[in-house]
Amino acid sequence: MTATGSFKRFRVLDLIVILISAGLFWLVSFAATSAFAPQTSYIASLLAASILVGLTANIIGKTGSAILFYLAVSLLAFRINDIGATGIDKVITLFIAGMVFEIIFLIFKVEIGGIQLDIIAATALSVASIPITASLLLSVAVTASNIYTVTNLVLLAFFMGVLGAVASSLIWSRIKHSRFLLKFFIYI
Repeated sequence: MTATGSFKRFRVLDLIVILISAGLFWLVSFAATSAFAPQTSYIASLLAASILVGLTANIIGKTGSAILFYLAVSLLAFRINDIGATGIDKVITLFIAGMVFEIIFLIFKVEIGGIQLDIIAATALSVASIPITASLLLSVAVTASNIYTVTNLVLLAFFMGVLGAVASSLIWSRIKHSRFLLKFFIYI
């Protein structure tokens, strides 16, 4: 069942929320790449991406918000080597991750006990698509020869996606009835 109610136009306030989320990701990514080793900054960037894309999807609740979030992230952090790709490869990688999120989000509509499993599954699978897409864009031959390494990276990214999605779900359950967000939803 697709979510026909989520096909709505974006307003300026929605785009501001997406840009704020992308800016937060840029701050975390820049700080992580400056302060930590590459492996730790990679994990921190995946975790930050999964938390922020989950929160953005929950706050906005419209189809296309994840694609816009990932595109904004790829443009803000164009030169930061946080996910294993820079430049146009990063834009393509994150656009594909956004497409994976949106496809799963539209098809898989399940909520159990207030937990939106569609956002958790979409976040986990979109974050898991980042290392495979980045490695395929860098070199298909190297990816094929190092399939175990790439598989480990995909599993790590999937785990970070699940962890971040659950964290964003817990954060969302705490803040969705806050006075600030209620005013935000009134103006949307």
